[in-house]
Formats: sequence, structure tokens, C-alpha cells
Amino acid sequence: MLRLSHLQTKLILAFVLVLLIPTGIIAFYSLSTASSTLIGKISAEELRSVVAQANTIEKRIIDVKNDVLFLSQAPSTRRYVNSLDTPGELQQAADGETTFFQAFLKRSTQYVDITILSLSGREIVHVSTLDGEAFDTIPAKGNQSGYAYFNQAIGLLAGQVYISGFELNANDGTIELPYTPIVRYSTPLQADNGNVVGVLAVKSYMKPMLQDITAQEAGSETYLIDKDGSYLLHPDPSKLYGHVLKNKATLDDDQPNDIRQMFGARQGTILGSQDRPDSLQVFAHIKPVGQIAVQWLLVRQKDVSTILTEVNNAQFVILALAGAALIVAIAVAVFFTRNIVRPVRQLVQTADAISRGEWETPIPTVTTRDEISHLATAFERMLRELRTLYNDLENRVAARTAELEAANKQLVITKGQAEQASRAKSVFLSNMSHELRTPLNVIIGYSSSMLDVPQMFGNVPLPEIYQPYLKLIETNGHYLLGLINDSLDLSKVESGNIDLRFACVSLPDIFRGVISTSIGLLKGKPVHIQPDFSDNLPLVWADAMRVRQIILNLMSNAIKFTDSGQVTLAARVEGNWVRIAVSDTGIGIPEKALATIFDRFKQAEYGTSKQYGGTGLGLDISKQFSLLHGSDLTVESTVGKGTTFAFALPIATSEQLHSEPQPVTTDGAVSILSEVPTSVGQTAVILVLEDEMTTRDVIHRLLEGAGHVVVNASEADQAVTLATGLLPALIVLGGEPPSLDREAVLDALHKDPDTRHIPILIITGRDEHPPLADKAMIYTVMKANLTSELAASVTMILVAARAAMSGD
Repeated sequence: MLRLSHLQTKLILAFVLVLLIPTGIIAFYSLSTASSTLIGKISAEELRSVVAQANTIEKRIIDVKNDVLFLSQAPSTRRYVNSLDTPGELQQAADGETTFFQAFLKRSTQYVDITILSLSGREIVHVSTLDGEAFDTIPAKGNQSGYAYFNQAIGLLAGQVYISGFELNANDGTIELPYTPIVRYSTPLQADNGNVVGVLAVKSYMKPMLQDITAQEAGSETYLIDKDGSYLLHPDPSKLYGHVLKNKATLDDDQPNDIRQMFGARQGTILGSQDRPDSLQVFAHIKPVGQIAVQWLLVRQKDVSTILTEVNNAQFVILALAGAALIVAIAVAVFFTRNIVRPVRQLVQTADAISRGEWETPIPTVTTRDEISHLATAFERMLRELRTLYNDLENRVAARTAELEAANKQLVITKGQAEQASRAKSVFLSNMSHELRTPLNVIIGYSSSMLDVPQMFGNVPLPEIYQPYLKLIETNGHYLLGLINDSLDLSKVESGNIDLRFACVSLPDIFRGVISTSIGLLKGKPVHIQPDFSDNLPLVWADAMRVRQIILNLMSNAIKFTDSGQVTLAARVEGNWVRIAVSDTGIGIPEKALATIFDRFKQAEYGTSKQYGGTGLGLDISKQFSLLHGSDLTVESTVGKGTTFAFALPIATSEQLHSEPQPVTTDGAVSILSEVPTSVGQTAVILVLEDEMTTRDVIHRLLEGAGHVVVNASEADQAVTLATGLLPALIVLGGEPPSLDREAVLDALHKDPDTRHIPILIITGRDEHPPLADKAMIYTVMKANLTSELAASVTMILVAARAAMSGD
């Protein structure tokens, strides 16, 4: 019994596969190619044949049309037509016409009869055939004006012919047996004066038109179908004339899927359809030019099995040869692989012995001069060196272990140094920001006061020559304040110390505030800000202030890099998210810069920073805030056409929509006002948020008159930014909801540890109950008592705040 090892089996299998795979691929390709080629060739031939037959039928139809025109223009016909108004000559002309029609019918046996109808539809000349003989018949007394071949012909021009669809020949309304399909032709008859005086109608047999296509080859069938689906030609006579005989034998019933494709193209081929899966069908339409009644479909069907007979025979021969080749390949493979595997098996046994520690096991002798002999020699050298290598291995492992321990220790030290450096950087940024805020307080406060409230300086008007310079000082102070805030935000994001205050947020309110702020950034540019969002957007679960910061930063960048055109703020609901996009028609971003556009301190190009300004922090911070909301900030841009930045916010769930808001209380909030003195004696920096200009000016004058430095803000985002940068001694919140989102301002200030200690004075209406946070010092004053109580209230609040800070 033949016993094979695993290696020998694999070699035999490989040998057989190497032989059979190419053979199989070639055979399969040949068979598939032969099948497809043969089918394609026969399809093309059959289609050409069917198209030629269809053209022949059309030509025969046109030949009959030409005969009809010949009859209408024959001299005898012209004499008869012109004599219709001359009774004396009419009978002689009618006899001549009848004789001419009889001679024509004897010569052309494919016609049934020829009739001339008057304008009223009455037959005035009628010649028909009977048993191959043409004879005159007495014109029928019935009126034929209701028939289509009469009505259609009356409206034609001279030289035009109406051709009807197929009909079954009938006598006095009864269909004749056997069924004889016919086609009617008609054309108007005009007298020499141009008036239509009658209609010439000719009835023609269809059978002569269809000669040469009725023969059926083996495995092939030919059909002729009318436009209504009836069979005009079919191997099964019971299926003919379905709509006329109402036997429901139509193409619609037999092939409901194929009929759509056949009537949808002028000609074509269908192979293996759902209705005829084992057949090849070719078809062509018969549509004579200028005729709408004759619309026939010629179809030839051929069994695919008859086409593929030769291919099936070739398949059998190839499979037999492949089987014989397989047997020969296995026998040859067994013979050759035995000499290869035997020495390999001996080497394997030697290797197993050495693996068990039997170092003195002899190496088998290989007498052949091939790769197996080289393998045995190399195996012997390996055995000699193995012991030496084994001894060296333990020494190397010990050395590598010591090196790894030293590297781990150094890694711990390096990690600690990196963490310490990161903490030092964060502390440095925090300290520097606080140190920079102090001079910025003075710069922004006094420059604003000198520009807006000169009465603070003894009502001495500020010369106009100094106003641009003071405005420049104030603008750059705000710019430095923004840089400080960006640096602090970046530091908090890196250290993971930033906390988002999630709540149900109305995006349209945020969008309107951002657009209002953005309009002030245009500075006369011919740029249109286009809102593209619905007021019915669902609430999202987000931090309102950070969302404002992201959108305002994107809008600011869009306006900055757009000299003219449009900036669009759009929002759309996409699944469980609201996608927000800011698009502009500005300079665009080069493709090579898109990969680094969100990198810190980078802009699209070095020249961009010089021309438009900026530090490159805004997009990085916006991207980090977007990621904290569960979405990435993406960018699409084309140079010279514009840029689109987009991110998404999650729609608030039902649980989030019904979550309870944080409780607030007013206990003790204003009682301190009655317990503090009415004078302070120190100048304080006070931030005023009021969107109504008149009220803002009144508050400004009252506080400036009391000796304080007042910084104005007209929007919530601006106020939060100034508060974070300046750290004023007091914040005055005016405005009435919904003009200003005071709750969002309070949340943002309370969330920031640098601003949560700042006291806040809210100016309220008569029936208004503003939101109060229990962890902040919040006071109120009635708007009606503003002029009489504001200065005293501010003084008492500042005294209370200083007392709280000093511990008194």
C-alpha cells in the first residue's frame, strides 16, 4: 500500500495544481469565450435577418401605396374624376374606369377590390375579384363615411395615402372563413380645379406582404405582432388575431415582461429573459414613414440549446482530457516527490532528536548533488555552532534585560520632566494672563472713557486729532485681551481642566446674536451676511457660550478673508444632529494647507498672517470645543471660490428636555445693601452690558460721575470676553429678555473660576424676576429707580465685595 507523508502529499498536490490550474483556466476561458462568441455571432446574424425582413415588409407596404397613387393618377381615373360634374360624359368615363380597374386586378392578384367613394361616402365605382377574376359589382347603397379609411383620406393632400391597420376580411359585417387578414389603402381624388371630389380605396391581402418569413427553422419560431399585442403571424393558428377574435391570445399575456423592452426600442436582442429564460429573441419594428396605423413588431425566437450544441460537445471532450491529465499528473508526481521527501524526512527525524537534547545524533548521508545535499551540509554546520550560540544566548539575554531596566527608569524620569514642564507652562500662562489683565484694565477703561464720556475729565472736549489714536489704543487693547483669552482656553483644553456646562440650547437665538456681532465686523466691506436656518430647529444639548465662541470665531474668520461677496451661516437637521456650516466666497485655502489648517499657530500661508493678522489659535480652539461636543470641525475649500467650515451638535433627548434646571434663590442677595456704608473712596473698573444705546449712556454718565472707569458692551459674547480679560470690580447687566441672554452670561461667568467672584448688578423691569445663581453675589435695581439708586447701589456693592475679600 502506498504511504505518503504530509510533505509528499503537499508536493503532489502542488504538482497537480500547477498542471491543472492553467489547463482549467484555459479550458474555462475557451468554453466561456466560445459560448459568448457563438451566441453573439448568431444574435447579430439573426438581428440582421429580422431587420432585413422588416425592411422588406415595409417596402412591400410602400409598393402597394405606390400602386394606389398610380391608380389615382391614371388617365382613366382623371377622366372619371373630372366628369363627375358632367352628366353626359360620366357613364362613358365610369365604364372606362371599371375596365381599367378590372385589368389591374387581373394583373395584381394581391388586391381584393378597388372602390371610388363620393364626398358623402357612397360607393360610385366598385370592382372586386372572385376566384382570381376581376368583375364589376353594383356599388353598395350603404354610406361608408363613418369608416376611418374614408375620413382619414378626405383630410389628406394630393399624393398622400392613408394605410389602415390589419383587418379580417368581412362580407356584410360578417368575418369570412377561413380568416383572411387585409390592409386598406385610401387617397383623396382631386379634380383639375383642385377640389377633392372623392376617395379611392383599395383593399389588399396581407399574405403577399409576409411571404418569405413564414418558414420555420428547427428550434426557431417567428411572430408578427400588431401594436395592440395581437398575433398576425404565429406557429399556433389558435393564437392569431387575439383582439379581433377576443381569444385573449396576445403578446401581453404570453410575455408580459419582454413586451415592454420590445416596444421600447426600434430593434434589439433579448437573451435569457424572465419570460423566455432559455431563448434568444431578436426583434425589429415595421413602421412605414408617415403612417401611424401600421405599427407591427417582427420577432424571431431561437432556443439557446440548439445554439450551444457544439459547445456542449467540446465541453465533454475537454472534461475527458482533463480527467486523463489528472491521473497522469498524480502518477508522475508520486514518482518524483518520493526522491525529494525521503532525505527531508530523515533530516526531520534528526532535528527531533536534537530538540530532545540528543546532541550526538548523526546527520544522514545524502548522495545527491542538489539542494537537499546542501541542506544536510548546512544542518551539520548548524549543529556544531548551536551549542556555542546557546551558551552566548543567556549572556545576551542578561545584558538586554539590564539595558531594558535602565531605559525604563530613564523613561519614568523623562515622563516626570515632561509633566512638570506642562504644569509649569499652564501656571506660567495663568500667571501671565493675570499680570497682563491689570494694565489692560487701565488701557481699555480709560481710553473708552476718554472717547465716550469726556465729562469725567472736567467736561473738557477731547480734540479730534487725538480721537483716532485713542480708538487705536482701545482696539488693540481688545485684541490683546482676545489673545489672552485664547491662550487661557488653549491651556485649559490641554490640561483637561475645562468644564462644559451642557443644557438645552436654542440655536436660532445664538445665530441671531452672532450675526448681529458679525455685522459690526464688516467695517464697510461689500460683504452680505446670509442667514440660512429655520427658526424651528430642535433644541441641542450643548454649552451655549462655547457654541457661540465657535460660531463667532468662524464668522470672524470668514469676514476677515472675504473682501467682497457673501458669508452664509447655515444649519440643517441630519439624523440626531444639527449640522452648522459657515461658508464664504473669499480667497479660499490652498489644498496643501488644508492638512495643517487646524494646527496651532498656523495659518494657510505665511503671507496670510501678514495681510490679515491673527495668531492661528482660533481654529484650534474651535476644533477642540467641537470635539468636546462629540463632533469634529471639518473644512472644504477651493482657492478663489471660498471656504466652508462645519461641525455638528447633538439634538437634546427627551430625558434632557425634561431635566430639572438648577435651583436659584434670592435669599440674602440684596439684604447687604442696607448694611454697608454709602461711600467707597476708591475708583473701580465697572463693565456695563446694555444693548439699548440711550440707557447705556445714562448708566455710563452716572457711573463716570461717581468717579468710576466704565467699559461698555452691547452684546453678551462681547461682555463675557471683556469680563474674562479685564476682571472688573463690578458687572452691570441691563437689557430685557429676549434682547440679551442674561442667563447665558451668568452661566459663563459663574463657570469661569476667574470671574465667578465678581459681583453682578442686574437692572430689572417692574414685573421681571431675573435668574439668580446661589454661588455668586448678584444684586438688583429697578429700572424705574435707576437715576436715583444706581450710584448708591454700586457703592454699597463694592464695599460689600471688598469686605468679603478682606475677611471683614
